[in-house]
Amino acid sequence: MARAYLVLARHDIEDSGLQILDLAPNSSQHGINDSYLGQTGYLAFAPQHDTVAFTQVAAKDAMTADYVGLAAYICDNVQDVATGRVMSVALANAAATDILNAVVAGTAVTKAALDPIVALGAVGSVVTLAQAYAILRILAGEVYLVPGGVAMAGVGDGGHAWAGVVIGSFVASTADEYRNVRPYIDTGSLHISRFAGALSEVCASTFYWNNPAETYGAAGTALFVDETQIPATYLGRAVVVYDTLGTPITT
Repeated sequence: MARAYLVLARHDIEDSGLQILDLAPNSSQHGINDSYLGQTGYLAFAPQHDTVAFTQVAAKDAMTADYVGLAAYICDNVQDVATGRVMSVALANAAATDILNAVVAGTAVTKAALDPIVALGAVGSVVTLAQAYAILRILAGEVYLVPGGVAMAGVGDGGHAWAGVVIGSFVASTADEYRNVRPYIDTGSLHISRFAGALSEVCASTFYWNNPAETYGAAGTALFVDETQIPATYLGRAVVVYDTLGTPITT
């Protein structure tokens, strides 16, 4: 069955703070004949976005440390088609922020939407469908890790040339960094919830959440996932629901 991706848009929600209970099957009532896992539970994992940096290993680009999240994935998987190089850290970090801007705005993260974000002014297709799916997995909270100190680039061009060799991966369930992200399914109950149930409330731009451990407004500590500040009104969507291609589900 087709996947759906529930993506957190705010950082001020505690791990056990936001629970969705009107999806089916209910996790506490999951039966052996159900074809997929229970769908109810807490939304706890915001998308990761380490700000990445490069060093040189054997005169080739490498991460200066282990990094997780969008920028790390982009550097590891997406070629800078304008130069034929590994994506620069400045451009990868900026592209990751732009993707998170889309989440906060509640707009699409389809291949068509992602292409201009990472195209860097070049003409043509940039992100493959497989890469778009991977970006959705990261947005939904799964952990993609690129190890530090491992050469990413090919020979030539000062050690920046694109080699097409992926060195990172989604972490295994045995890894310390692993997050047990619930796989959501695009079902009728999910659409009902998004249209008129619990998901309709948390996806609204008028959703109210006040975490007393945070401060709000222009100088506050409460942030959306793109690191912009949540206003003093406390209002702003908590979740965006995407279909398997990255189109927001609204009905």
